[in-house]
Amino acid sequence: MTEALRVVVRRAWFRVLVGVALLGLVGLALWWRGPDWNAVYHAFDFVEWHWIALAVLINLASVSARAVAWHLVVNQALPSPHPRHRTVFAAFCVGLLANAVLPARAGEIARVAVLRRRLATGRGTTSRTTRCAVISSRPSAMHTRSVRSWRCRACSSR
Repeated sequence: MTEALRVVVRRAWFRVLVGVALLGLVGLALWWRGPDWNAVYHAFDFVEWHWIALAVLINLASVSARAVAWHLVVNQALPSPHPRHRTVFAAFCVGLLANAVLPARAGEIARVAVLRRRLATGRGTTSRTTRCAVISSRPSAMHTRSVRSWRCRACSSR
C-alpha cells in the first residue's frame, strides 16, 4: 500500500464513508432478499412484554453481580491504586460482547486487553497479572482452581 493510500484510509471521513456504504449494502440486501416485514411485525402480537422486561432485568442483575465479582478479583490481583468500578465494568461488558461474537471464549482476552489499556502504567501491573485475575474468576472447571491459584501466585512473583 502506498503512503498516500495509507493516509486516506486513516482519515475519519473515509471510515465514515465506508461505514455508510456497508450499511447501505446491508439495507439493500434486506430490502431485496429480506423477510416479509408485515409478518415480522405481527409476530410480536403474541409476546407477553412483562416477561421480556423481567428477563432483561434479571440479565442486567446477573451481569452486574458478575462484574462486581470480577472487580473484587481484580482488586485483589492488582496493587493500589485499584481501578474504578466503571473501568472494570466496561472491560467486563466488552468481554461479554466478544464472547457472544467470537469463538473460543476470545472475550476473556478482550476483557484483559481493555482493562490493561485503561490501567495507569508504571504501577507494577502486568498483562500476566490481569490474565491471572481473569483465569481465577472463571467459575467453570472448579477442579482446577487450586492449580490456577498456584499458577497465578507464580505469575505475580516474577
